[in-house]
Amino acid sequence: MNKPKKSWLFGISETKYQTFMNETYELIDELETGRLRLDIMKRLFKELWLHSDNCAEPIEHIWFSISEVAKSTNESREEIRTRYLNFLIENGIVELVSWEPLKHRFTELGKKIKTESDIENLIKNVA
Repeated sequence: MNKPKKSWLFGISETKYQTFMNETYELIDELETGRLRLDIMKRLFKELWLHSDNCAEPIEHIWFSISEVAKSTNESREEIRTRYLNFLIENGIVELVSWEPLKHRFTELGKKIKTESDIENLIKNVA
């Protein structure tokens, strides 16, 4: 998140400063409560759907999906793996198929989740 730049001549606008403060407090709240961010979970689902050919194939090279989500959301790969991917595994959405080579797949429950509202409901019901 970028802090609004303060110009020596004009200063910063009240709305930009208020937006920055709101985002900062939301981020602190998420970190303190351990809540999952919906935008990150949606992005992870889209990557996993893409790499699994819409749930038809096993997900190979899941690290690539994690890396892409981390780049696009400015989160660490470790955060994506430990919080978001583990959340999906613990709740029976994604399962490990094999260690060598490393493959995952969507479970029957995971295959039913197709829309962004399904993802929102999943997060709200578990949280």
